[in-house]
Amino acid sequence: MAKLDKRSALITAAAECIHQKGFQQTTLANIAEKSNVPLGNVYYYFQTKEAILNAILQEKDLKYAEFRQSLDLIEDPQRRLTLFLSSKPEELELISRYGCELGSLCQELGKLGGMLADQAAKLLHDILIWCETQFKALGF
Repeated sequence: MAKLDKRSALITAAAECIHQKGFQQTTLANIAEKSNVPLGNVYYYFQTKEAILNAILQEKDLKYAEFRQSLDLIEDPQRRLTLFLSSKPEELELISRYGCELGSLCQELGKLGGMLADQAAKLLHDILIWCETQFKALGF
């Protein structure tokens, strides 16, 4: 596995573990096991669980921003909202089982406070502002 692949695998595994177990309950060992990266190698990429969470939040921020920009190319705000809220069947299963990934994370981090809580809250805030803009364009 290449250097970038291991880092990406760790981020993906960490996001899944945190969604399923919560941030505080997830350990670096859980992340290592899920990503098939030896625990000792995890520290090469991320010194702490907080550093992994920071990478997750940065990746999600970029992903959501790019997604919203692509939706903004669609003329109809109702269609933009519909596409934004559309989920794949496998996502619906995860949401029904573990709750909204971002909402749950914001709720947990909000109790802890700090920079990561602020970073997650900003990500959710940006999404809500975008949705509000779509509703305003619809006349609501």
